[in-house]
Amino acid sequence: MFIEKSPNIEVTPAAFHAQSRPFTASGGVAGAELVLHIVAKTHGHDFALEIADQLVLPKVRREGDVQRMPNHICFGTRSHILLQSLDYMSANIEEPLSTREIADKLEVSVSQIEPMFRKYIGRSPGRHYKFLRLEHTKNLLATTDLAIIQIALATGYTSPSHFSKTFRAEYGETPYRTYRNKKR
Repeated sequence: MFIEKSPNIEVTPAAFHAQSRPFTASGGVAGAELVLHIVAKTHGHDFALEIADQLVLPKVRREGDVQRMPNHICFGTRSHILLQSLDYMSANIEEPLSTREIADKLEVSVSQIEPMFRKYIGRSPGRHYKFLRLEHTKNLLATTDLAIIQIALATGYTSPSHFSKTFRAEYGETPYRTYRNKKR
């Protein structure tokens, strides 16, 4: 509705925007996270974490991070194995871990992780990791002016061609056509 009524305003999935004024945030908590982002830039990340702790916020979000519900709410589970697996995936977008490496970190077997992904997420761990990486590429394409090679490397792809091929196979268009042309 907002997009239709405000066609001249660029809307992104980011929780907040702090690259140019006016700074904007998508909601109450995102507003607090915007302030923490500014504090981190001016006074350091450790100081921002102290404030986040006082506000009972789990982390200091980076600009461009997408506003999301916590994983335990999204997927309807409190499974430590699944939630920790998702945390490892999110924290290792640039250098993806194998399901075996995640299992080793959690001191469980791959066969304990895979059924949980299928049950609660509806896809294999590898498929979900690919989804997370591609979602991150879409966010970078939509909110930054990074070159395709920089985005490919920042999301764990070995080359721009491998990234573009994977993106096209998933979404039916090249990353440039899908996102960059819409920014113009």
